[in-house]
Formats: sequence, C-alpha cells, structure tokens
Amino acid sequence: MQSRSPESSLVLRYFLSSLFLIFCLSGAAVCSVSTDTFRVYGTDFTDPDRKQPLLGPTLEAIRRAVSPKKVAVYSMNWHELDKAIAEKKADLIIAGPSVYRRNIHAGLRDLSTAVTPDCPNPNRSLGAVFFALRDDERISNLSDLKGKILGTNLKDAFRGELIPKKEILDEGFDPNHFFRKTLYLGNKPEERIKALEDGRADVIVLDSCYAEELIANGGEDLFEKYKVINEKKNRFSNCVTSSQLYPGYSLLIPPTLDLDTIRRILKEVQETRYPPGYGWMVAGDFTPVDELYQSLKIGPFSHLNFITFSEAVHRYRYLISGVVLSFLFLILSSLYARGLVKKRTEMLLKAHERERSLRRKSSDIEACYRTSAQRLKTAQICSAVAHDLAQPVSSMLLYLNGLEKSLHENAEDNRDRQLMVLEKIRLRAEKINGIIRSVRDFSGKGVELNHEDLCCIVSEAIEDFKTLYSVPDNEVLLNAENGCRVYCAADQLRLAFLNILKNSLRAVSQQKQKKILVSIRQTNSLVSVEFEDSGPALSSCQIEAIRLNSKNKHALKHTPENMGIGLNIVEAIVCLNAGTISYSNNRFGGLLVRIEFPITTERQPNELGNTEQIRFCHQSPR
Repeated sequence: MQSRSPESSLVLRYFLSSLFLIFCLSGAAVCSVSTDTFRVYGTDFTDPDRKQPLLGPTLEAIRRAVSPKKVAVYSMNWHELDKAIAEKKADLIIAGPSVYRRNIHAGLRDLSTAVTPDCPNPNRSLGAVFFALRDDERISNLSDLKGKILGTNLKDAFRGELIPKKEILDEGFDPNHFFRKTLYLGNKPEERIKALEDGRADVIVLDSCYAEELIANGGEDLFEKYKVINEKKNRFSNCVTSSQLYPGYSLLIPPTLDLDTIRRILKEVQETRYPPGYGWMVAGDFTPVDELYQSLKIGPFSHLNFITFSEAVHRYRYLISGVVLSFLFLILSSLYARGLVKKRTEMLLKAHERERSLRRKSSDIEACYRTSAQRLKTAQICSAVAHDLAQPVSSMLLYLNGLEKSLHENAEDNRDRQLMVLEKIRLRAEKINGIIRSVRDFSGKGVELNHEDLCCIVSEAIEDFKTLYSVPDNEVLLNAENGCRVYCAADQLRLAFLNILKNSLRAVSQQKQKKILVSIRQTNSLVSVEFEDSGPALSSCQIEAIRLNSKNKHALKHTPENMGIGLNIVEAIVCLNAGTISYSNNRFGGLLVRIEFPITTERQPNELGNTEQIRFCHQSPR
C-alpha cells in the first residue's frame, strides 16, 4: 500500500476548510434574515382596505422601536391567527379582545388598547348592529328574528356571530337554533348589504361605528335605507349599537418578546402623534368577553360542554346513590315478594281446602239454623198472638158480663144498648179470627200475597186500633196519598201496623198532648209509611242503642208491659213483605218508625213457602 504525498494531504485540507466556511456563511445569512424581521400579526385591524387611521402611525412607532429590524405585517382571519400564536410565529399581535382572552393561556398579554373619537373608553368600544330593511314589517324587535335568515362575515367571528349570539341568549332564546339559516359572506360589509337588498338575508350584522365611518367618508347613509333592530343606548360610545360594548383592539405581546423591546414599543406608541381623538390607552376590564365565552360555553370555557366521569359522580352523587339504593331495594323487594308469594300460595291452598271443609260443615249448620230460626220465629209470633188476643178477649168478657146483666133486667129500653154490645163483641171476634189466621200462616200453612192498596191497609189498621183501644179520632191522624199499591199479605201488614200504633199509644200515655201521626208518601219506585208520636224525646245514643240491641235477635226481655215481641215481630213481617224498617227522631222529638215497600205491578199470587224466605231486619223495638 502506497502512502499519500504531503502535497495531496495539503490540498485535501484546504478543500474541507473552504466547504466548512461556505456552510457557516450560509447559516449566518439565514439567521440574519430570520432575526432581522419583526413580525406583526393581525386580523381586520391590519387590513389596509379598512383604512384604519391608527394603523399607519402605529406601525411607524413599532418600526422605530425595533429598528434596525424590518417590520412585516400579516393580516389573516382568526383561525389562522390562533395557529400562528400557537406556533409562536408572531412577535406582536394587533387584534380584538376575543383573540386575547381566547389565547391568554398561551401567555398572551395586552399592552395597550385603541381608542377613537366615537369610542373614547378602551373598556367599552366594540359592538355589533342588526340591520333590516326599513319596509320589512315582519321585524321590529330581536324576538322577531327567530326563524329568519342571518347574513354575517365569518363563522364564529367575534362581532359577526358571537356577540349576536350573546344578545339572543340574554333574551332567553337558544342561540344555536334561533336563526333558520346563517349566510357567511366574508369580511367585506358590502357583500352583507347586497345580500340584504337582494332578499337573500332577512337581517345582517355590521360592526358598530361602521355606518358612522361610512357617512364620515362621504358614503351612503345606512340609517336612512335600513332600520336598526334592538338598538341600545349607551354612554360609552357615540355609535349606534344593538349589543353591549366590549374592549377595543389591543397591542398583544407574546411571552417570547424580550422586555427591552416591549419597553421601546410602549414608549414609541405613547409618544407618537395620532389623528385627533385616536390613540392607545390601557384597558382594565375584559370581564364582558369572559362572560360571553362562559355563557356560550366556547373558547376557554368549552370544557363546560363536557363532564368527566369523576365530575359526573361528584355532581350527581345523591341521584346516583338514590338510583343504586332504589335498584337494590327493587332486587330485595323482588326476592322477598317471590318468597312471600310462594309462602302465601301455600297458605291459600291450605286455606282453600279448609274453607271447602268449613263450607260443608256450614251448609249443614245453616240447614239446622234455618229450621231452628223458623221454629223460633213461629214461637215469637205465637207469643205476639197471645199478647194481641188478650186485649180483645178481655174486652169481650166485659161486654158479655154487661150483656148478661142487661138480659137479667129484661128491660125493653135496653135493646139498643144490647145490639151495640153485640156489635163490639162481633168486631173483636173478627179480630181474633184474623189473628188466628195469621198464626196459621206463620206456622207453615203458607201466606197468600196479593196486589193491595197500602192506604186501605193503613186505614183499616187505624180504625181497628181506635175501636180496640177506644182512642179518640183527634189523637190519630192519617196523611196519605192515594194509589199506592204494593204486593203483600194484607192481614200481616195490618197486624204489624196495629202493633206499631199500640207502642205509640203506650209512649204518649203519660203526655199531656197525645198525638199519633201516620203519613204515607210515594217517591219514585218506593212507598213509605211513617209513624210519629208526641212521646218523650229520644237522644241519638238511645236511637243507636235501639239499632245495636236489634242485632241480637235472642235478647228478648219479657215484662208485664212488654212480652219481648213488639216491633221485633213487626220487623219480621215487614221483611217478609219485601220491606225495610228504620228508626230515627221525629219532628216532635219522639220516635219515628219508617217502613218502605217497593211499588210493584200486578202479578199472580204465590205461596210464601214456595217463593220467599224470611229475612231478619237489624232494628229493634222501642
């Protein structure tokens, strides 16, 4: 292997040194280009078409502050500006308050805020205006814009869409579903005005003070051609606005800008002479912008639209606990109910079997009871008959003794009196015959039911009562409605009514004024017979005691005045004839006995033993 000569080694060394020098010079040139340019980014403020009076003097002040660097100005929409800020391309930003508050987390800070002759307050400068055609009668206020077509500049633009949404939200509407359609027509206001004139949009949004600047520059007067919707009066601006006002355009510095440059920029901006009324001041209140983002839940507050699992658990912990406990309760209840149903089913089956066995026994006992009850009722009726026979038999004996004496005297003038006595004896004999016939009916021979006039039955009972007990006519009054016919056993009812009248007579026997009133009333399909007397007043407790004692059908007390039968037999007779009986106080304070029967049509008579069963009413005698 041959070794290199000293000459060739020297040539190679010179070549490598030259190549390294060229590389360093190229890198230095690139570095000088990147470091010698001061990049200013902005939105519509830096757009030369806007002819903003503050733009020229402000850029000159920035050039003097960063000299000898060159100033490069980039104007773009807010999406591109946010990207440039995130990539740290901008050395200075001139933009509205939305860019500042949206990117504050990236270290962006405000240096100064613009003021104009129309908006001298830096905290309240920017706003939006709704314009509609002056002859459009459909639109007069903000609520009339619901369901209409909106024309604006860019989607999610601060003054073009976000500020109008905040106003709509403050009115109580859903801003995301308020307009039927939204047309995005770009940053040039002329395109929005043309869309309104062509009818493509019902309402458009323009920046506040744009109409005033157009008039000042010799343009058309928009206020004469169009009407402002939702106009608001404010003390911070001389311009018409449809919304509240927000801070103006600001000089925004990124965290990468050094302090010396910031100090020089601030000094030059403050010392520069601007057109009258224009300048830069410090704004101290950006809360309206934060409230807008928070209300709409966008930008730095977009997280409000989402909720993490832990936040959801914490926020709805009580509801979740309630749901879990309810679910556990339902599971336990289901298990408990299943076991309970099984247990109850077994119990029901056993109870059903026991019930069938008891039903068979009950059937046998009921047959025996019916037989015993029939015998008991027959015995009661026999006792009542004996009680009722005693009075007419005693009267007949007295009249017979009187007749015997009259016959012994054998006087001619006694003939009329003897005939009268015989007539009274005949009446009592007929009464005894009726009672005996009733006994025969109750003993099982059968009861003959007929279609009878209830008024006639009551009248006959009253006449019998007066005759048997020598009651004056003025002590018993009858108030009746004719034509009340019921299907019944007339003899039985007469006996029952006579028994009630006898009880009333006993009640008024000690009273100075003796009155017994019998009333017959007809209502719809019922006819009622009411017995009232002027006997002693009864309290509600006494009436209740009568009802309670009547439930015990075997609690019969035999006294010389009362055989223990009385109204108890009346109840049996009334029930036998398909009636009901009740007790209450009458108008005089004594007892009111009301008996009701259904009014029926003519039908063939039947034997009671074949078609009816004795029913026991749950009332008791006085």
